[in-house]
Amino acid sequence: MTPEFEGIATYRVLDTSFCVISDHLDLLQLIDGLYAHCAVDGVPAHIIEIVSEPDGFCVAVDATVQLRGIAEEALLGRFVWEVNRMVRSTPGTRILIHAAAVEIDGRGVLLCGASGSGKSTLALALVERGARYLSDEIAAIDDVTMTVSAYPKPITLRPDSWEFVTSLFPNCPSEVAGLMRDLWFVVPKSASDETRASLIVLPNQLVGVGAAIAEVGGDAALVALCENTHGLRAAGVPMFRRLARIARQSGALSGSVRSLPEACDAIERRVASI
Repeated sequence: MTPEFEGIATYRVLDTSFCVISDHLDLLQLIDGLYAHCAVDGVPAHIIEIVSEPDGFCVAVDATVQLRGIAEEALLGRFVWEVNRMVRSTPGTRILIHAAAVEIDGRGVLLCGASGSGKSTLALALVERGARYLSDEIAAIDDVTMTVSAYPKPITLRPDSWEFVTSLFPNCPSEVAGLMRDLWFVVPKSASDETRASLIVLPNQLVGVGAAIAEVGGDAALVALCENTHGLRAAGVPMFRRLARIARQSGALSGSVRSLPEACDAIERRVASI
């Protein structure tokens, strides 16, 4: 480690790494608690700077200002967003899909959908029932081996999901409670490094009136994968073929559910049948 990074933690996430520098020491402590499981030795590829200013906070990445005037309650969310952006910019050879991922009985389950579809809430519910956590944001898949690699960021929960948290709570000291005023960030204790993708779940509404979650064809899974894959437009037909391979080799479920237990039951039954 070079002298300028002495004493500063480096965190590795998929194919990139970063460190955080800030004059907000309580924030640094909180970030370390959320990403401690990602800590590694070595010089980081990126430096995230978070600095207090009169009208809020400034976030810079590699000496380039990304945003100024960030309110305290939005700061941690912006930090996580920047980390996600760094991960997406360094995909390596794997396909990066906007999806949560968990492992149930040695089988990988991808929860694929747009923001607000309930991926994080469903991932949390499955983890609380014994699933092992891989990600709630990006599923990194090798389409040849069907291996899903972990991107174990803290699970991000909006207020309408807080009522479903039973065993996990934000690791948030009172000094920085304002950082989790709008979003909760929780770190599951049970995690997996990688697993084989076996099932794709397409949640579109986790709470509300609608048809129960049920089996769908691979074409529906392929459409969802295409809609949620980073860099598909630039990669073109070769990427589409890789996604089609994933869809062909996985089962698929879709639909709205009236309760998280109902969704979890359906997923666990389907995994048991694989």
